Amino acid sequence: MIFMRRIRILHSFSVVYLYWFYVFS
Repeated sequence: MIFMRRIRILHSFSVVYLYWFYVFS
């Protein structure tokens, strides 16, 4: 399903964001 795919992309983007936040901390 496209919805599942979108959620998966969003999740991976969220992980990247958390990583950046951690690095800047």
